[in-house]
Amino acid sequence: MEPAKLYSKRYKFVWQVLSHPMNLSLIATILVVLVFPSSFPKYKAVITDQRKNPIREVIFWDDLENDGTSDKIFTYDNNVGTAALTVNLCPSGGTVEWDLRGKFSFNRDEYVFTGDYDNNRRKEIYVFTLSHDTIYLHAVADFKNPKPWIRNRFISTVGLVDGKSDPEIMSAQMDDLNGDGYKELIFGITTGFSVFPRNVYAYDIVHDTLIRSPRSGFQLQQLLQEDITGDSKNEILAGGYSAGNTRKTYPYSDSSSWLMVFDRSLNFLFKPVEFPGVHGSLYPLEPPATGNITGFSLVWRPPSNLRMHNRFYSFDGSGKGSPGPEMIEVTPDNESGEPFVIQTRDGKYIVVPGTDLNLYLYDTKFRFVKKISAGLWLSKTTVMDIDGDGRDEILATSYGLNKFGIFRSDLSDPVILDIELSHAKNTRISQKLVMGSPTVIVVNSGEMQYGISCYRNPLYYLKWIIYSGIYLCILLFTLLVRKIQKIQLQKRFRTEKKITELQLKIVRNQMDPHFTMNAIDSVISAVNRNEKEKATDNLYHFSKLYRSLVLSADKISRPLREELEFTENYLALEKFRFTDRFDYLIVVDPSVDKEWDIPKMLIQSPVENAVKHGLSGKEKGGMLKVSVTTEDHILILKIEDNGIGRKAAGKAGNLSTGKGLQIMDQFLDLYHKITGVKVHSEITDLFSDDGNPSGTKVIIRLPVKARPI
Repeated sequence: MEPAKLYSKRYKFVWQVLSHPMNLSLIATILVVLVFPSSFPKYKAVITDQRKNPIREVIFWDDLENDGTSDKIFTYDNNVGTAALTVNLCPSGGTVEWDLRGKFSFNRDEYVFTGDYDNNRRKEIYVFTLSHDTIYLHAVADFKNPKPWIRNRFISTVGLVDGKSDPEIMSAQMDDLNGDGYKELIFGITTGFSVFPRNVYAYDIVHDTLIRSPRSGFQLQQLLQEDITGDSKNEILAGGYSAGNTRKTYPYSDSSSWLMVFDRSLNFLFKPVEFPGVHGSLYPLEPPATGNITGFSLVWRPPSNLRMHNRFYSFDGSGKGSPGPEMIEVTPDNESGEPFVIQTRDGKYIVVPGTDLNLYLYDTKFRFVKKISAGLWLSKTTVMDIDGDGRDEILATSYGLNKFGIFRSDLSDPVILDIELSHAKNTRISQKLVMGSPTVIVVNSGEMQYGISCYRNPLYYLKWIIYSGIYLCILLFTLLVRKIQKIQLQKRFRTEKKITELQLKIVRNQMDPHFTMNAIDSVISAVNRNEKEKATDNLYHFSKLYRSLVLSADKISRPLREELEFTENYLALEKFRFTDRFDYLIVVDPSVDKEWDIPKMLIQSPVENAVKHGLSGKEKGGMLKVSVTTEDHILILKIEDNGIGRKAAGKAGNLSTGKGLQIMDQFLDLYHKITGVKVHSEITDLFSDDGNPSGTKVIIRLPVKARPI
């Protein structure tokens, strides 16, 4: 088969497949789904509670008694100059308040957290307060006892600048560091211009012993507990920021960033690794870079003056490290958010938030995987299982944009809300559990508190039914349109068939054998009388008449000029045949455009009728006048004769069957249906002054803007 024919055959097959109603409906449905993809999100979130706290409170919820219901914990500085800790037990509704020495004058709202040190499945509350330059630890274990379990435990003094201090508490997980079966309370303290302390601490509750990491000037901001040596026991990794506000003689000055890893005695696991430059940051990450069971990774955000991209590094358990590739996919202004790790069904991935509101995913070998549009800049992330499926969701805050986002563990199906957020250090996110009710996420940020319910969207599971319904509706609509088109095509076919039949009837009616034979006999008679010039003229008119009929056989309209020419040829032949019994006159007003289209035979049919039934009955002096004028965009055709009249013609036996006029009327009705142009006509009998018939007048009116067919 020739290539051209093969291509044509394939094209025809593809077109047949695509144009099938089922496939057309499927394509339309896909377009609808693409245009409205967010109509059926898998998850939805609504703000169920929004309030402004009368005083600055840190409020969070936790199931303290392991009864499946969260208890409300909130702290605030009271009016008597002490710190207040209040617990509202649920569902009993009992409330207990403790007044503690000092105030909650920390730069970060993580000075209160919970833990279960003795593994009795009941949590304790641990609270830090600041009294002038001293940090104290307090704890509550019996929530019905008005006296604290641990009270005013000295932790550390804090440096002062202009009589003020600026410490922050960093919480971490509780862990049994000494192997006695009880967990120690692990936390960190860092400062700004106060300079010290900047250490990691572990408080042995059973033995009332406090251990501290080596003295350091590095400003700690993050603690991560991971097993990096492969002994099934966690080490403590510290991330932080080189603020540049300590003396260089201070150990591990914050003129640089330092990788610090502490063993279970809070000594350095290996000598800290320096990353030079003020205003750089380190973010330790949990997955190893090479897939080994030991080691860890980190992201170094270099100081902006170094004009470097963020960098990956991998380290083994002994501190031996190697740099990974630059994170060139992240925006190069070093303003990306805090990296974190996600666990998906395909494995672990490192996620680096970008200032362009995208998330950049890398595998554990630092290879770029993909970019995900997040719709917000992730300033800080918190993980918790909010739907009880055993997998943690990612809760993200975006402070510059005042947005709160909820992501699945693989960053899919995000839900984003607009809420008013304070700084990252002053935001606490917790989970409120009530038996038999959906989980409520509580966001406490500065003076604002929000309750957010996140739930599975029921329409998400119905979306395939809805999409199927949309498909069926589109399919039914497509089939209906096709049915209407088919009916219209059939109707048009019948109309065109009827027009063709009427055209043939008009031709047969006008050029019937009697007329043809009479015209030919007239020409032969002229030849026999040696009237060659007349014979030639009439033969010329006859040929033009037939030529016009043949050329316009497939048309229902033609220009006024052609219709007048056809009519004049017809009249010339009839005048010659009736040996000058009548004369004719065709007058066209100069304002008339002869190129206007009119229905075929619109003039000739009444002219023929006038000759046959009016003028043919006169012996002499007959006159036929055709005038064409226009008025208000209406074409006016007048055909007037001074024949014997319709009544006299009937008495003389000239009354025809009227089939010619009937055919013409049917033709004009179909013309109106196709073109929308209505032709109006009227016939008037004329009488002389003494009341005798003196002819007939036909007036035809036609809008002049008819389109050619």
